[in-house]
Amino acid sequence: MRKLLTTLAALALVLAMAAPAWADMPYNTAVFTIGSTSYTFNGQVKQMDVAPVIVPPGRTMLPIRYVAYGMGIPESDITYLAQSTVPGYSQDQEVDITQYIEYKGITNTTTTRILYNTSDLQDAVMAFPPNNPLNPAPISFVKEYGAAPQVIDGRLMVPLRAVVQMADGGTVSWDGNTRQVTVASPQTSH
Repeated sequence: MRKLLTTLAALALVLAMAAPAWADMPYNTAVFTIGSTSYTFNGQVKQMDVAPVIVPPGRTMLPIRYVAYGMGIPESDITYLAQSTVPGYSQDQEVDITQYIEYKGITNTTTTRILYNTSDLQDAVMAFPPNNPLNPAPISFVKEYGAAPQVIDGRLMVPLRAVVQMADGGTVSWDGNTRQVTVASPQTSH
């Protein structure tokens, strides 16, 4: 137990020392307005084919594609598979979102996999590449974020905060007065 506590304390110290080095990292900013098909990405107005909605218990839902665009991920780094490649999920469909972040000579590549079966979206999960020490097990949308993806107007909508936080550690903030969600996300290099 003592060894574990020592290791955790050392890790916390290293992370605290590294935090200032990442403090000036360039970020993308996307602003989505509930009910509007327009959004801004780094100040430029963009269009979606479906507007974000709020579903109980107060989760903002958006198509996977626009969540990725709001994080600065290009179309070429979003892959749809009719059958999942993740062991144990072969009956599911899969969407892979790959993000490349390069900062001060350090490159980090992260792929988040969204696994779902349209006949039972309550079981939809986010999974990560095998042997990922930070997130080894699939994460349930329902258990972790209180809302499963939903098909709305023919589009698969996912909880915005869940994907942003899992994919790149970005932040999501809500302004109830304007009904806007702001996503701040590290700039991608790909």
